[in-house]
Amino acid sequence: MELELHIYGRNLGIDDKTREHVESKLDQIDRHRPGLSNATVELAYEATRSQNYRIVAQVTLHVGRTLLRAQQRAANTTSAINSIA
Repeated sequence: MELELHIYGRNLGIDDKTREHVESKLDQIDRHRPGLSNATVELAYEATRSQNYRIVAQVTLHVGRTLLRAQQRAANTTSAINSIA
C-alpha cells in the first residue's frame, strides 16, 4: 500500500528541499512501522521571543486504526523534522 503524504505550511513556504527531507524521514519511519497508510506534516512559523522555537513541526501518522502525533519546535525546519522522525 502506498503512503499518502500531505505537507502543509502555515506562515511558511514549503520548498522542494524541505519536501524531499520530509519524504526521506517518513520513508525511514515507514520501514520501521509497517501499516503506515497516511501521514500529515504541518510546518508553521510562529513569531516568538526566542529564535530557537520559531518553527513548529507537527506530524500525524495513521497506522492501522491507531493515530500517532508528534510536535517539536526548533530554529529551522530541518531541525524540527529531525527531532520528530
